Amino acid sequence: MKKFIEQWHEVKFASIPLSFDNVDLGIQVSSGIIRCLHFLMKMQFTQIATSNKKRYSLLDYIYHDKRLCFGYDKDFEALILFQDLDKGKYAQRPSYLGICKSDLMSDDPPLVRVSSNNTLNDYHKKPENEKLTEFFTKNIFCDAGKPKVKGFAAFIRNNDVPHTIEKLELIFTSKFDMPHAKIFEKNNAVATLQNEPYLNDVSILWVRLFEKDISFMKEIDEAFGQENVSWSDNCSRYKL
Repeated sequence: MKKFIEQWHEVKFASIPLSFDNVDLGIQVSSGIIRCLHFLMKMQFTQIATSNKKRYSLLDYIYHDKRLCFGYDKDFEALILFQDLDKGKYAQRPSYLGICKSDLMSDDPPLVRVSSNNTLNDYHKKPENEKLTEFFTKNIFCDAGKPKVKGFAAFIRNNDVPHTIEKLELIFTSKFDMPHAKIFEKNNAVATLQNEPYLNDVSILWVRLFEKDISFMKEIDEAFGQENVSWSDNCSRYKL
């Protein structure tokens, strides 16, 4: 993940002496979770310069809808990693993503969400239906947009997914599967076909291009129909 981020976003991870151990956290966790915490902190302290000449935390840039939120919640018995940044009507009832106490010795634990549908006094913990590695991989690839590059997102009906996969396999050079996503790569582009339970009968196709490539864009247009592909700059990204 670190190598992909550095090459794709053209940034060098900050080299800072960071150390987590069970004394720091006050709880016992696996070596895999320790590596995750190191990864998150290095992203937090790495800066990225964007087209508006401002600098941002790499973590805020990639996970622009989340805030790093380390801490162990004794009431919910969960190690919290992220707070969702909801600017809508639920902004006063933040949602948190973390790892349940019972899974803290796993190297790739399932995630849980601590949230409330009603009031601040009605928080509950429920499974998030994905593991730690899947969460990081999927998010990094699904939202791999950058300033001044091309990309698009499109809804694909689930009965069309097998045909869509066949098309993507002809265009991209490699593929790997996750429980809720298939990721396709080539030397200058990535595509993710994401299927989540909340999407009902559709999947989301994300295509991101590292640099402008007319022949690749034409190939995608022909495969999916130019009327269904809407290339845009900085797709799904704040206008940084």
